[in-house]
Amino acid sequence: MGQWRSAGPSLIAYLYKAFTVTRVSLGATVVRLFSTIYTSGIPGLQGEFHVSKLVALLGLTTSLLGMAAGSLVVAPMSESLGRRPLYIASMAAFLALVLPSALAESIATVIATRLFGGFFGSTMMSNSPATVNDIVSDKHRVLALGFWFVGPANGPVYGSLIGGFVYQPSAKETYAPVLLKRRAAEKSKATGDDRWWTRYDHGQGLWPLLKINLYRPLKMMCTEPICMFWNTYIGIVYATLCLCFVAYPIAFQQERSWAPGIGGLAFLGIGCGTLIPIAAEPLLRRIVNLHQKDPATGNVKPEARVSIASNSLSASDSLSADSLQERLWIEAYDALEAGEKSIVEAYEKLLVHRLEKILANPLTESSINREGITYVLSTMDWYCKLVELLIDGEDRSKKLRDELEKQIVELYRRLLLYQMKSVYRYYRSQILVLLGDIFKIDDWAGELTGVKEAEDHVRAKLGQYQSPSICDSLKTLAGVMHHQTDQTQDLSSLIQKQYQAQQDRDKHRDRENCLIDFRQKVDPHHEKDRIQNEKGGLLRDAYSWVLDHDSYGKWHKETHHKILWIKGDPGKGKTMLICGIIDELETDPTHTLSYFFCQATKTTLNNATDVLRGLIYGLAKRYSQVYRHIYDKYKDGGGKAAFEGDSAWGVMCGIMNAILGDPIMNGVLLIVDALDECVEGRQKLLDFICERSKDSHAKWVVSSRNWPEIETNLKRITGRTSELSLELNSDLIADAVRMYIRIKVDELAEKSPYDDDLDLRNHVEKYLNDNSSDTFLWVALVCDALRQDNITVRDHVIGQEGVLQTFPKGLDKLYKRMFQYISGTRDADLCKAVLAVTSILERPVISLELCSIMGLSKKFDRKVETLERVVRCCGSFLSLRDGTVYFVHQSARDFLLDKEEDTFANLFPRGVEGLHWAVCLESLGAISKVTRRNIYGLKDVGIAQKDIIMPKPNPLVSVAYSCAFWMKHLGESSTERDIKDYEFVNEFLRTKFLYWLEALDLIGELSKAVQGIQKLQNVIVS
Repeated sequence: MGQWRSAGPSLIAYLYKAFTVTRVSLGATVVRLFSTIYTSGIPGLQGEFHVSKLVALLGLTTSLLGMAAGSLVVAPMSESLGRRPLYIASMAAFLALVLPSALAESIATVIATRLFGGFFGSTMMSNSPATVNDIVSDKHRVLALGFWFVGPANGPVYGSLIGGFVYQPSAKETYAPVLLKRRAAEKSKATGDDRWWTRYDHGQGLWPLLKINLYRPLKMMCTEPICMFWNTYIGIVYATLCLCFVAYPIAFQQERSWAPGIGGLAFLGIGCGTLIPIAAEPLLRRIVNLHQKDPATGNVKPEARVSIASNSLSASDSLSADSLQERLWIEAYDALEAGEKSIVEAYEKLLVHRLEKILANPLTESSINREGITYVLSTMDWYCKLVELLIDGEDRSKKLRDELEKQIVELYRRLLLYQMKSVYRYYRSQILVLLGDIFKIDDWAGELTGVKEAEDHVRAKLGQYQSPSICDSLKTLAGVMHHQTDQTQDLSSLIQKQYQAQQDRDKHRDRENCLIDFRQKVDPHHEKDRIQNEKGGLLRDAYSWVLDHDSYGKWHKETHHKILWIKGDPGKGKTMLICGIIDELETDPTHTLSYFFCQATKTTLNNATDVLRGLIYGLAKRYSQVYRHIYDKYKDGGGKAAFEGDSAWGVMCGIMNAILGDPIMNGVLLIVDALDECVEGRQKLLDFICERSKDSHAKWVVSSRNWPEIETNLKRITGRTSELSLELNSDLIADAVRMYIRIKVDELAEKSPYDDDLDLRNHVEKYLNDNSSDTFLWVALVCDALRQDNITVRDHVIGQEGVLQTFPKGLDKLYKRMFQYISGTRDADLCKAVLAVTSILERPVISLELCSIMGLSKKFDRKVETLERVVRCCGSFLSLRDGTVYFVHQSARDFLLDKEEDTFANLFPRGVEGLHWAVCLESLGAISKVTRRNIYGLKDVGIAQKDIIMPKPNPLVSVAYSCAFWMKHLGESSTERDIKDYEFVNEFLRTKFLYWLEALDLIGELSKAVQGIQKLQNVIVS
């Protein structure tokens, strides 16, 4: 009993140390469980939050990242604050983050809570080994750390969380410096003697100590070889473990169809693997102690403790990799290709790039060398088996074998030398290789001849062997050699095919990039769809009459009729007629077809260059043989720049001429709608059409208003132009308009007050037929007005206050009536200002762009909601589609700008030039407020425009129009101004010029700067 009492304190100390090791091991286990148990729930997360597996895996990744970041911060802090305060604070925070992660209602919450949970949980992972180190001597440290490691290493094995956080508030401090400083402080207080101190009292504050403690481990990590080694080793171990967390469910649950619970048993192997070295610790300690001891300390050097068992890591990885079925990795590769196609393409491209140097690149390797490689590779294995055969043969004539040995050694020397020189050749500079091939420095033919001569000597000696068994075996080996030769040649052919496939992919990618740069913002196919959707769809009965018309028949069937000109007044349905013709022609696969729709209010649709660009792009998109004509200019002109600037028209003409001269494009059909709306370069476009109609087999369809200048140009081609006048076919047009009216009235019948009143619908239909003047646009505008929300009862339509009778006959009179109505509304002044500004703008603008310009109206509050309400009030002239303000028709804009109409003076009291000047000043003011240096916050100023990711919201959206066209408005304004009027412009150019150029580049309108500066020069000169 006395002995027990005397040993009591020591025994208690050991028990407490064991208890402490167990507690910190359990704590680390809980943290490890938080990180790894997540993997089993990934399928559930995918189903609940509807995310991909890649997104779901972010929860595991962020937890590990948080743990890594926290370890760098928390572990050094414990040297200043001690272990216990960090345990209490960080583990409390960790516990507080577990529940939000479990109860999260979005994947973003899960990822965020796991990131910070890993950060705070790293305290236990990084500091608990230090706690074990604090309380255990060197003799038992390996064993104690082994027991501690059982917990965190087997985290994936355990099935449920362990509530190990309860012990934290009661945990005692273990860090020696903190304990000594506390003891010294207690002694000083008890004795009243302030001379009690420790060697850890630096007299420094907390922050300086933290800086030292945070910096020191980072320095050791980067400068100490032993730290670099162990960091790398532990990183590989943990990376392998984390890969297991993802790979095990795939291998056992998906591949082998095990249930999730049974599949989890696979992790028991990891648990057993960690227990084995701990159980073997006494044996390992004896092995370590056998090493030579340090004379100075009497202990074994620390390096002796590095366990030889660590080599099992690479061995186990190899075994596990070989044990998985090949199909699993094929599926994984296919999944990677489906999800990350660019990565797989890059890998395949790299693979082909490396292999092509040997067998698939005739530009860098001579055919003799490739034949030699094929020959040598197929010969090596044959002679290896031959040597074994001769050694085991029955004929053991020593002299003959010795001579044969010399010949075989010489042959092997030549075979190996040929291979080594070949490998060296493929990694040399290709310039040196080319020079070597020119002067035959390597003499591959001579080298191969030497190999074959050495082989002949061996065969001659072999002929002296008369053993029947050896002769039979030699025949078998000869067959094997021929088979290997065929396999090597098949490999060469396979690599050639793979290289060709990669080249085809590269060509396809180059083709797509070239067409994107060529197209820019013009896509006629999308424009056709937009037009048809805006006009309520295409009615075949409204256009089918043209297919039976004589003019169309002559153009379609007779080769000498090269141009069909469809002409008519505004609103007669020319554009929809063109859409119908296109649809009919496209039903015949033998037709080679392209088309373009001009629009005066859009800068990408109102000039001759973009007309040809759109026609060419339409052909290139459908017919791959057209691409080479574009690519020739693209390659010679330096890429996208070849299709821009003043030379773009000449480039487009050259490409189109090449296409029309291509025999494959014989009889191509080219259609241009609304030629009158090609406001820039219309004359040169007409000249081009007329000239190409003389010397090519192309056929053209053009539509326009009844303009004399267009008629004069087209009549130059005597006997080649067919005219189709809509006014001269009024009966056919009238039938189409009546059908259109019937459809529009049926649409009105879906809304009150027309739905239950057949008499009202008949009355409306009769009025439309009597007053439409066979004009589709007139019908559409009136029906839109009859559909307004303020028309709810019959009397609103045909009563004394009915609106139907107020719509006059004729399009211009209808516009005038609509303008009078707008002038009587409460927002009349603001409506007029919006109509005036939009009528002089160069293109349709979005609401935000128009808001930045409309500051010139004192009654505008600069709110988008106000602007959109005003645009809807101007519905007879303007429409708002997808946030963009358009004119309902070009004729509406023409009416507002007609100086002969009374509305002109009402809209432009200071004249059009004065409004241009006001728009210019408002644009400059808006640009000055928004632009600044590096407005997108780009980290790389040399980034390509296509790689720029625009911020959300984009700060340049509201000033995109102003940036591109303020100089255009400046040029259109009156030049008779005082020099003081230009002070604001001068100030802008001095302070915001570079920011403006940056903004233009970001919105893809930098070419506008050159044109604008030229206009500015003209203004200054004038």
